[in-house]
Formats: sequence, C-alpha cells, structure tokens
Amino acid sequence: MSAKTQFKNRRGIISALVDRDGYTCYLCSRGFSSTAPPTIEHVVPLSRGGTWDFDNLKLAHKKCNVEKGNRLFQGDGSLEPKTRRIGYKQRKANKAKILADFCESCYNGRLLKEEETCPKCRRSPGGTLIPKYLWRDPAQCDHDHTACWLCYIGHIERKSALMTLIAG
Repeated sequence: MSAKTQFKNRRGIISALVDRDGYTCYLCSRGFSSTAPPTIEHVVPLSRGGTWDFDNLKLAHKKCNVEKGNRLFQGDGSLEPKTRRIGYKQRKANKAKILADFCESCYNGRLLKEEETCPKCRRSPGGTLIPKYLWRDPAQCDHDHTACWLCYIGHIERKSALMTLIAG
C-alpha cells in the first residue's frame, strides 16, 4: 500500500518511518536534530521509476537528500557518479561555433525554396551543406557530370552521356 494513501500528511509518513528505521539518516548514519530535521528520501527516485511504497522510503537529512539527488545505488553500495554539467566557457564556445556557421542571408536554409541553394553559404532548404568538392561556378559547368552543385541538388537536370555524345 502506498504511504501517500495510508497517511494524510508527511508527518504521519515520517513518524511511521521513525518507528520502522529509528531516528537516524540512512545516508550518513547521524541522528536528526531541530536544526537538521528528517526528510522523506526515495531510495529509487520517482524520476527513475520509484514509488511511494514504504519499502522505497527512508529518512535522510535535507543536505544528504539533495546530495543524493536522483542517483541510484550501484552494486557495491556506492552512488552513481554525478553527471557533469558543461561550464560557462564551454557553453560560450559552443554558441560561438554555432554563430560562426550561421548564415544571415538564408537563416541556415530556412528561407530557401525547395530547389534553391544559398549563394553565400551553399546551404540547401534542409539546412544541409553542399560538400565543398561539389562547389563549382555554374557558368563553367556543362551539367553532364556529378561535380556541379546545381546538378547535385537537382536544380538543373543532368544530361545523360548518350545525349552529350549525340549533341557533340
């Protein structure tokens, strides 16, 4: 039976846990005081599939509870390592890289029609870049090979080899 349905408030749950486990924090094994009262700790956090069943509830100091977070215990009894958040400098570097690659004339392909390619950044409507080996000035292309970016994106229909031989 769930502790939430069995008791009306947190005090009832805490007093039932004190009767079951005693008046000590299960994480640091120290007792509680008026300055460090007990909090309800989920052994398997709710965000990781835990429930409000009594088997999943323990008492912990608020500081210990926050330190554990939503981590689980491993087989050897230790907690999972904390996931490291990237710092301000790394976020700033990532943003600078995105902005350096950003094209203001086509907004990275978002303002292009289906068959268009941005002349400035060579992006197509999906925002994908045309590979550099396909870049070629359209005035220099006879459109009968794969090295033309206009042919590559389908903007100009590619001539077959037979048509090129017949036309000369």
